[in-house]
Amino acid sequence: MVNELSNRVRENLRGQLEQDPGAESSLAQMTNSLEAYRAYSKALESSEKLYVYEAEKYLRQAVQLDTNFAAAYLQLLMMKREGAAHKEAAALLKKLKTIDWKLSDIDKLRLNIQEKVIDRNYGEAIHLLEQAVESYPTNLAFRKELAIFYQFYQNDLDRALEQHEIIVELDPNQKLTYNNMGYLYAGRGEFTTAFKYFDKYQELAPDEPNPYDSKAEILIRAGRFDEAEILLKYAYNKWPNFPFLAVRLAD
Repeated sequence: MVNELSNRVRENLRGQLEQDPGAESSLAQMTNSLEAYRAYSKALESSEKLYVYEAEKYLRQAVQLDTNFAAAYLQLLMMKREGAAHKEAAALLKKLKTIDWKLSDIDKLRLNIQEKVIDRNYGEAIHLLEQAVESYPTNLAFRKELAIFYQFYQNDLDRALEQHEIIVELDPNQKLTYNNMGYLYAGRGEFTTAFKYFDKYQELAPDEPNPYDSKAEILIRAGRFDEAEILLKYAYNKWPNFPFLAVRLAD
């Protein structure tokens, strides 16, 4: 099924990739502060590893150094929205409305999508994401968010899988996509396949704690408690400050 899906994905993408307008901002358009941009870059690196507290710290540094750094505010807004910090997300949205002229066309679209989610208008958010993917077929951020909405908001695993497959077709090093695919197959009860994706995630990110945490969670779901405990204790001893490990061990 996966092979057939991959072939269909390739066919669908042919002829589209060269049409991607790619309207991202340059560094000069984003901020005039090199230090603010460095903090922003560190935040993105931390976010990719799911070091959420560290990412937030760097984003707050970035907007303190440049109070009109709209792209940094947008990343902070998305982080707070994903963490269900609704009041903070709403306040950040209000701030962004005053400086949205500093956003690229793509980020303006992202902001519009985030506003729909904050308003709990999920249907419209998904519609906008589908339009964004059509307009920017190689923009992986839009595809990843659309896949997450299909998977975790609509439980539409087939459509989520299609987007995940496109993402890894475009970039096989998208480690968090393998994580989401592991959860997708676990949700179907296909644990053997799920663990293959978590193993791929761990292969791409051997020095990060989240691959161990994710795999341990699914081991627990599969009833393999002893294996999960061993994995969690190993990861916790190595990364004691990663909060999800402590919570899972406590459970």
